[in-house]
Amino acid sequence: LHQPLSDTISLMHAGFSPGAGSDGLLSMNDPPASNVVLPNQTVSSFGLRVTGSTAAAVVPMLGIAPIAIPLPLAGLAPNSTLYTNPILYGNAGTVTNGTAEVPFPVPNDTNLNQLVLYMQMLGVHTGGPFGLSMTNGGYFALNIN
Repeated sequence: LHQPLSDTISLMHAGFSPGAGSDGLLSMNDPPASNVVLPNQTVSSFGLRVTGSTAAAVVPMLGIAPIAIPLPLAGLAPNSTLYTNPILYGNAGTVTNGTAEVPFPVPNDTNLNQLVLYMQMLGVHTGGPFGLSMTNGGYFALNIN
């Protein structure tokens, strides 16, 4: 995947309200973190950010539809809920002082026009009472010219 040209993305929407998550808060590091509309702004790449996490690492999960499935499974933190149907997993990000950022470049591909992806981070814990946790969910939509 290559980076977009300077005028590739004319509009991007993002939101991060689905669910509370069991550990950490999902947002975006570029553009700004809450429900955004960026007309005619260049976004060469952006990334996902987790804050307030007790995990050692986080793994981004991307899906094409929102869901809400409670996961009362052994090894998962209490109140863990799956907010996307993951079809793609990204590279893990290391959590330092409760925060992790994972880059997510936007390719220059008009086939992605109007694409909406739903996302969530899976927290991987190396100690404590549970091994995995989930952040809240989010989405982003692209308009590529």
